[in-house]
Amino acid sequence: MSETPILEFETTSCLPPEDNRPAARPGINELIEGIRANTQLVPGLVCPHPEFSAKYEILDGVGRWFACERLGIKFRAILLATPVPEAERIKLRLQHNVIRRNMTMDEIADDAARYMSLMQCTQEEAAQELTLSSATVSKALTAKRRIPVELKPMVDAVRPSIVSMIATLPTAEAMRQAFEHATTPGRNGKLATRDQMAIYLEQFKKEKHRGARVRALKGMVEGRKVELGLLPNESTDSVIKFLQSLAAKLGKYRDLPPDNLGFLFKS
Repeated sequence: MSETPILEFETTSCLPPEDNRPAARPGINELIEGIRANTQLVPGLVCPHPEFSAKYEILDGVGRWFACERLGIKFRAILLATPVPEAERIKLRLQHNVIRRNMTMDEIADDAARYMSLMQCTQEEAAQELTLSSATVSKALTAKRRIPVELKPMVDAVRPSIVSMIATLPTAEAMRQAFEHATTPGRNGKLATRDQMAIYLEQFKKEKHRGARVRALKGMVEGRKVELGLLPNESTDSVIKFLQSLAAKLGKYRDLPPDNLGFLFKS
């Protein structure tokens, strides 16, 4: 039996799968520092890219490739002789990565849904083929249930991970706008990626935090640091009444040391 050689590749010659975000992965900085200290100990897996000549598609090891790129060193990988069909690429990616690290539900949802579409198989069959539990695949794909019925026709047009992002929005109208954006090709003719959708959805999340700005009275009074929050449309009379009420409560516990009065200031 002959041993498969491990080759060295310029990082610019290797391309990750579309919409793969190694920079956002938990522990990526630790991985970079580990490779800096010990070199790349575990090789990746690549094959000739099906669309770009003289390029290689990364089947396993995107995080290691990203670390090597950051460090300015070559990426070590095993080269398969021919391009790998998409369904087989999904199986390889899941089987390798689930063992090595915890994949996010979004990543599992994207791969599982695409595999089911390619292979025309059920959720249970996909889970078995991808070496995942049925519960894991089911959990990854449940975001669709939170989408209003009238928007369900647009769900299948976008990735499950983007459906999960849209499902967290506060209103059906916000979801409708988000789906329209997600299903409209950009100038490059492609739909928005997860990163692009995350930026677009920020506008809806900010709306949740809008409201009257909290005001405060603060400063030094007779050598004591004082800070008092003001309610919306607060009047001077209401501040006086509050302070009088607080003084009355303090009077009931005048026998306690001041350090023990903290319970009066808890909501």
